[in-house]
Amino acid sequence: MAWVECPYHESDKRGFMHPTARLLVACTITFFSAATAVVVAVPAAASSVKEEAVSREWRAAVSPKAEDLQGWEASLYRGLWWRENYAGFRQCVMRRESHYRYMAKNRFSSASGAYQFLDKQWRRGLVYMMLAESRKTNDGLSEQIRSLFDQPITTWDRYFQDRAFYTAYAHGKGAAHWSETCPV
Repeated sequence: MAWVECPYHESDKRGFMHPTARLLVACTITFFSAATAVVVAVPAAASSVKEEAVSREWRAAVSPKAEDLQGWEASLYRGLWWRENYAGFRQCVMRRESHYRYMAKNRFSSASGAYQFLDKQWRRGLVYMMLAESRKTNDGLSEQIRSLFDQPITTWDRYFQDRAFYTAYAHGKGAAHWSETCPV
């Protein structure tokens, strides 16, 4: 499958730009395969072609599904901290903490989002942990993740809240954060 965008490739509707997108291009052609996408940017001068792989995580983060902030769905995140067998615990936490609402806010604390992270205590740490993974995997999301420093967790989209959950869960080491909600 492929799509073509001309004459300029700037960003998706939420302002996310892949590093390749910063080129002034005459035409951008993206080829999708099961594993990755390849962006071929043809510069306006047409003197060279630049190819750059786009990660699965980047595609998930900028997909329209990431903007859906209601209800239970399989996580869009599939990075280093994700495992399929964690879905049951994730579903339990979401159901009990927010009734599957990504924009949920606690009336009595700064807890917010689908997983009810305490915004004031968690936001910076979560962003730093997600940045570390982004650098390690070169997923192309560092710029978007850095922008989360200035955004309350309740405004993060589905992809980034799910990524934050799996990062904090840390293959079960972080399950204690929700021990009262969903005993392990």
